[in-house]
Amino acid sequence: MENPNNTHTNVQDLFNAYLEEGGKPAVTHFRVWLNKHIDEVVKPLCKSSSRSGGALAEWKSELKDRFGGRGAKWVKIALGDIMPTLERLEHDEGIDASHYRALINQAGYAWIRFDAPRVHNGKNCAAFKVLTEGSTFMQPGRLHYVPIGDLDAMITPLNGTPKSMKLEDLVTPHEVSPEEVEQEEEVIEEVSPNDEEIEEINEEDF
Repeated sequence: MENPNNTHTNVQDLFNAYLEEGGKPAVTHFRVWLNKHIDEVVKPLCKSSSRSGGALAEWKSELKDRFGGRGAKWVKIALGDIMPTLERLEHDEGIDASHYRALINQAGYAWIRFDAPRVHNGKNCAAFKVLTEGSTFMQPGRLHYVPIGDLDAMITPLNGTPKSMKLEDLVTPHEVSPEEVEQEEEVIEEVSPNDEEIEEINEEDF
């Protein structure tokens, strides 16, 4: 903690410097002189500090811009890359992801939605929502993290929403009922010619 006596001494030194420069011994004039030096010395230091803080947050702004356009939040990701997150959600958070698994296995890839820039395990990451209960339902948590350096290699734009692309329509094999089988069966009857028909056929041959 700063010693008040040191602060007082520093102010006094400043006032003496002001007097040595020909300043009048008046509070108002000293304040004007002091403000001038604050603008010249302190203000640039404050701007520099502000720019430094802005640089630290620049990656967050870039991520928001990248995924901020219409339809830009939804992306594709390989099944192998999403599986560790699904296992974590199921085992650690007790989430039933079986339906989502069936859908992504049917499509051959997974879809996730950009949520926010996050620092995860000490790395700057893009956090994506894994909406296991459907893309139109808000679900807390369920985040998949991609380090910003891996984004181009791991994700591609979905170019739509899961709903508009009908990715959430699970196609099940059609089971044929016994009634349908019975209707479609063709009954083939074997008809054997009688003796008279055989004789007629033989006479025609000669």
